[in-house]
Order: sequence, then C-alpha cells, then structure tokens
Amino acid sequence: MSRELGEPEMKAALEAIQRLETDILEAQDNLLLAKAAQATHVNHSHGEEPHYSVGDKVLLSTFHQQCEYMQCGSLWVAKCMVQFNGPYTISCVHPDTLSYPLNLLETMNTFPTFHPSLLCPYLLNDDSLFPGRVNPEPSPIVGVCSTRPASVLLEQLNNLSLRDKAQDVLPKI
Repeated sequence: MSRELGEPEMKAALEAIQRLETDILEAQDNLLLAKAAQATHVNHSHGEEPHYSVGDKVLLSTFHQQCEYMQCGSLWVAKCMVQFNGPYTISCVHPDTLSYPLNLLETMNTFPTFHPSLLCPYLLNDDSLFPGRVNPEPSPIVGVCSTRPASVLLEQLNNLSLRDKAQDVLPKI
C-alpha cells in the first residue's frame, strides 16, 4: 500500500526539513541573545563580589540553618537566631567558580565550600580607635542542638531566675 514519492513531493519534503532546521537555528540564536541580555540586566543590580585570599577570616551566614535551629526546640524563634557564625579561615580560593572552602570544625555536618554571598569579612576591633571596647573573639557555633558542658550549664543556671531555669537551660527530653 505504500507508494513512492514523486519528484515534486520529495522536493517539498526537503524544503520543509530545511525550513525546520533554519527555524531551530534561529530559535537557538534568540535564546542565546535573551540569555546574554538577562545576564547584563542582572549584573547591573549586583555589586562587586568581595575577593578573599587564603588565610582571610570570614563570618558564615546562618540563613540556611534556620530549619535546623527551629527543630531543636518549640520555644525557639528563628528571627532571634544569630545571623553569622565564625570566624572561619579560608583554606583555598577558586575565583573562577566563586567558591571558597573554609576550615570548619569537624563536628559541623556541613560541606565546607561556600559562595561569597554567604560570607562576610571578619573585621577585628581596632583598640587604638576604640580603647576599652575589645570584645573576645566569638567561637564558632558547633551545632545548634549540641550538648553544653556541665560547667556552662551551671553558670547559666546561677544567672537565671528560678522561674526561667527549667525552661531555658535544662535539656528537653
């Protein structure tokens, strides 16, 4: 039941295939132009990314750890969570991919490479400009739900009123 295509039908089929190929190439070119235009417009609203070098100290954003923070206790509020954690030292630099591996604590269950949008430069207090305002260097937050040593618990218990002791300091079972 199959019939052979004649010369005019073959010619029309080839022309249709060539039009499809031309349309596909034109669509790919338009997509590439749109992608370049979008990148140009997005880059206008972004500032210059800070460039870090090996050994620089940075603070790490805790934005992506809010879910873990909220799961630790029913009385905890995410907006009261600290915004940055650290300082950490940059161990390697990959400027072509905008990724910076950090020297994290072994107890942290986090992949150690971060985009610079999650990092903030750590600036030490200048004691000559602000005498008497030297703050101790904050220690990294090991884990939101980590157990605290007994000495820390006892010190916190002594500083709280009787009403707050059972709610805020004692571990929840």
